[in-house]
Order: sequence, then structure tokens, then C-alpha cells
Amino acid sequence: MKSKFILILMFIAVFASACSSNNGKALLVGTGNNETFTETFRYFWIQNVNGIQSYINRGLIKLDPDMKNVHPALAESYDVSNDGLTYTFTLHDGLKWHDGKELTAEDVKWSMETAIKVEMVVDSEFGLNAIKGYESFKTGKAGELEGVVYNGRTITIKLGDLNVAFLQKIAAFEILPKHILEDANLAKFQQDPYWLHPIGNGPYKIKEVRFGEYALLEAFEGFVGPQPKIKEVIYQQIPKSQIFPKIQAGELDYIGGLKSSVESVEEIDALPDYKAFVVPQIFNKFFTVNLKGSKRVQDIKVRQAFIHALDRKAIINETLEGKAQIMNSLIPPEFEEHNSSIKTYDYNPERTKQLLKEAGFDFNKPITIAYYSDDQASVDLLNTVAYYLGEVGVQTEIKLLTGDLLQLIYYAPEYDFLLAAYSGADPFGVLESVSGNSLMYKTIWEGFEGIETELQQLRKTLHMDERVALIKKIDRIHSERLYQLPLFHENVYNIVNVSRLKTAGIYGNEWYNYEKKLEEWELK
Repeated sequence: MKSKFILILMFIAVFASACSSNNGKALLVGTGNNETFTETFRYFWIQNVNGIQSYINRGLIKLDPDMKNVHPALAESYDVSNDGLTYTFTLHDGLKWHDGKELTAEDVKWSMETAIKVEMVVDSEFGLNAIKGYESFKTGKAGELEGVVYNGRTITIKLGDLNVAFLQKIAAFEILPKHILEDANLAKFQQDPYWLHPIGNGPYKIKEVRFGEYALLEAFEGFVGPQPKIKEVIYQQIPKSQIFPKIQAGELDYIGGLKSSVESVEEIDALPDYKAFVVPQIFNKFFTVNLKGSKRVQDIKVRQAFIHALDRKAIINETLEGKAQIMNSLIPPEFEEHNSSIKTYDYNPERTKQLLKEAGFDFNKPITIAYYSDDQASVDLLNTVAYYLGEVGVQTEIKLLTGDLLQLIYYAPEYDFLLAAYSGADPFGVLESVSGNSLMYKTIWEGFEGIETELQQLRKTLHMDERVALIKKIDRIHSERLYQLPLFHENVYNIVNVSRLKTAGIYGNEWYNYEKKLEEWELK
């Protein structure tokens, strides 16, 4: 007990020292994502990454929070050919990595080729699968990616087919240092020592890390671009239960990605020093179905029955204080692309019993529902779901997934349903998250009918009215197949200590490296 107490005191002393550095002029940033840097940083080419990457790294370009307008990042300029198939980027002169090494166009091409070779990277998330020669390079028939060439600071990317969202996709792609990672084992890319202390190219570099606690960042003097006014950032990993107490104590200047169902957004917004800003993004909560691994849920009648068993309006009121909308499709009602004609599922226990009987459902074997976000809101939600399923005679086994989540969720799943969420900024991105190149279709949905044909058509469609109609069609096809059992749409907020921090007033999805103009942020 005594040694444990001493360790706690040591942590408090170290953290207090970090917080007091630079005479209290360090920006205090938080993340409630428990996967951020528990034992290592997650690599920057995976979905739902750290959030810290916007401070320490960049790609070629950045987008606004609404994912529409493009801003320079590593590239000082770009050009698109009239046919939409050729993209030319010119890098800033004098770009450096945090270790002082030169950042070149070779790093850009190497990053794209390496990401394609890393199995767990979803190439379609970044538009890499649209580049000419992608299939030949992916399968090993070609030694390099034909569609990417460079000359000096100029990088030319040629697409194999039209993809009108390519700029939005490639803007999300982070460039990594070839000189450090070129010998990495791509089968164990996440385990490379690089991710213990990433060398980036952004306005801040990592000075110190205490995994599971915080990372101390300092301004990078070799940064090409506007220098940040704030010279130090303390990026904290905070258990969800501690977010509100830290804010009450004034120990956070900025934290993003908060949901009103999990964190006390209304209470935070009521504090005189803090303000909650609604973020323009989509946040969907649902159950992902293990179609390949669980034969008992392959019958759509079983999946329909489970939705009818849940009084989702009551669940929202009971567990979310009414702060969400019932979800029937991927696109929320406030978006133009929302399809109001998609089939809905009312609360109907008798219909549930009828459908399960027709499907020959085995009531003696419990349904396994897994979850990975260890917070009270998830526990409350699942307990409520278990109650409703119990009312129609369905037994449940609820289990928390801990450890290698990619393995437990996708590659070795032992569940029927998984409580999951998707966070994105635009309808097209939501649809791409369930494309044929997604991890779901590569693993738990492998062999089941997808929406890739319709998505290919959408990628080539320029006219906005036609795009909206196609998005509605694709949303209907996917939603009515019930590969994901819809629960609710929820608002997302970024929190600012307005008494201490002046931002640029730009707020977006913190899981994306959007243009937030960090150089304009200043402490009062």
C-alpha cells in the first residue's frame, strides 16, 4: 500500500511539473478515447485514430470541418485536370521531420505504397484504391504504384477511374517518414518502436510521453508554416469518469468528441468559464452483426426481430436523457441526403416473437453482445437492451472486449452483436465506411452482398442532385439489409475553456486532421 501511495505521489509531482512548465502557458488538451495512447500511439492510417495527429503531423492538404473546402498543408498548392483524373501537388520548400531530416516527395509516394501493403489499412478511406495501378501493386504484380510519380517537389497522382471525392479522401491521409519506417515489419506495423515516440512533421513535436496519462508537446522550430503562438501542449488521456471533474477544476482548456449521453455536456456548458460547441459531424450508435461467424443471426428475420424488441425511444429517454434521435438509416435527418422512406422498426414485442419463431431461433442459447467502450453509458445501454430482450424470452451474455481490439472485433470475433459507433463528417464518408474495402467486408461480412457497385457509380457522379439521389439509394440498400442494427444518432461537442483559451472558432471532428488554424490559438 505504501509503495502504491508513493507511485501516486510521483505521478502527481511529474504531472504537476509538466502542467506548470512555461509559467502556466501550456495548452491543456484532453481526450476521452481510451485507445489513444495506452501503451503506444495508434498508427495514423487507421480509423478513429488518436486525435493528437493534428498537433504533430500533416498530410498533403487539409479540409474544413464540413469536409468540403481544401487548405494547404505539406503541399503549398494543388491542381486538378479537366477530366478529374490527374492531381498535381507541389510541396512547400524546406519541409522537415521533427528529427531535422528533410521531408521529400519520396516520403509521400513511399507512404502511399506502404499503406496499401499494411493489411489493416482501409485503402478506400483515403482514396488509395482509386489510384492507377492500385490492384497490380496491391497484389504484388507491380513493384511500384504506377499512378504516383514525383519530380523534385512536385507529386503527380493519376487515378484509374474518376472519383469525385478523391481530394476529400487524400486529405485524411497522413505522410510518414520513410527514413525511419522503411524497414518496418508491415505485418506488425503497429508494434514498430516508432509508435512509442512518433517523429512527425506538424507544428508540435513530442517531448515526453507517459503512456495512459499524457504527452508533452513543444513547438517545432523547423515547422514550415505559421508558427503557433502557444509553445507547449499537454495532451492528456482522461478516463471518461474524470472529464467533468477535471473541467470543474479548470484543468482542461480544450477537449473534443464529447457526447451528451456519456459526458456531462449540459453541466459543462453551464459553467461560467466553459462553452460547448456542436460539431458538424455524424455520430451513429448501432450493433454490428457478426454475419460470417454467427450463423444464428444470418437470417434477416432474427435481425428484424431484435430491432422490434427494443423500445428505442424509451431507451433514449432512460439512458440518454432524451438527447438523441432514433436511427433508421446511416444519414441523420438534418442532412439533405437523408432518406425518409427507409423502412422503420417500431417497438413490437409480439412481432419479435413471431419473427423468431419463423426463423427457428434457439431460445436456450444466449445471444452474445460485445462492447469495447468501457463507460457507464455503454453499460447502462446494454443492461437496458438485455432487459428488453429478456422480455421476449431471449437470453443475453454481455462481455467487454479488452486487449487487441482489431483482432477481437474483426479477425477472431466471438460475439453475435457488437455495440459500436461511427463518427464522420459527411454522408459520403459514412457510406464509404461500409464499402467493399472496409474491414467489415474483409472480415465479419466477407461473402455477403455489398454496395460496391452503387458506390462506384457515386464516385463518378458530379452533379449534386444525382449524388444526393444515389446516396439515398445506397443508404436504403444498406440499411434495409440490417448488417448493422440501428440505435440512435447523437450530437457531438467540443469544449473550450473560454476564460483561458482563444481559438480560431473552428470546430470539427477531432478524429480527423482538419484545418483548425492552431497557429491562431492563444492563451489569455
